[in-house]
Amino acid sequence: MKNNDKMEIKERYYKRRNRGGRDPCSLLLRLAQGVGGFPHGKGHLERGGEKMILNETYPLANGVQIPKLGLGTWFIDDAKAAEAVRAAVKLGYRLIDTAQAYGNERGVGGGVRTCGVHREALFVASKVAAELKTYEDAAKSIDETLEKMGLDYLDQMIIHSPQPWNEFRVEKRYYEENKEVWRALEDAQAAGKVKVIGVSNFLKD
Repeated sequence: MKNNDKMEIKERYYKRRNRGGRDPCSLLLRLAQGVGGFPHGKGHLERGGEKMILNETYPLANGVQIPKLGLGTWFIDDAKAAEAVRAAVKLGYRLIDTAQAYGNERGVGGGVRTCGVHREALFVASKVAAELKTYEDAAKSIDETLEKMGLDYLDQMIIHSPQPWNEFRVEKRYYEENKEVWRALEDAQAAGKVKVIGVSNFLKD
C-alpha cells in the first residue's frame, strides 16, 4: 500500500469516527488527564480496589503472558505517539502495539522508554511489513525496528499480512516467501531480539 493510499484511508477514518474534532490520541490524553468530563486517571478502570481487565493476561504457546487489553497505535502520528503511550501507561495499559507500516515506531519507542514503568513490566509488540517477503528484508527490518524504538528486545513480532496489502486476499498466497520471513523471526527469537513470534491476518489453509 502506497503512502498516499494510507493517508486517504486515514482521512476517511477520522471523518467517520471523530466527534468534536478529537482524534484517538487527544481522547486518550483527555482520559488520562481527567478533563472534558472524563474521569481522572485510572480510577474508573478499577473496581473494589482491584483493576479490571488491564491486569488480566492470556498465556501464549511458549508460556509468555500477554495482556488481554492493549493500546493499538494505528492512526496515531509518530509525533504524538510517545505522549499517547505515556498516557496509556498512566491509565494502566501494559500492552503497547505498533507496526512498521504504522510509521510511528520511533515515537512509540520513545513513549515506552519515558513512561516511568520498568521495561520488563510492559509488553511491546510490532509487525513485519506486509511487503517484506524475503529472509534478508525481514531480518533487516526487525533490527531497524529495534533501533528506531531504542529497545533491546520486543515482546512480540509478527508477520503483518500473508500478502502485500495491494495483493491482499488474492490468489497468490506467498507460501514460500512467508516461510522465509518466519525463518527470520525464528532467528530473531533465538538471538533474544524477540520473545514471541506469530502471524496476523492469515487464513487457515
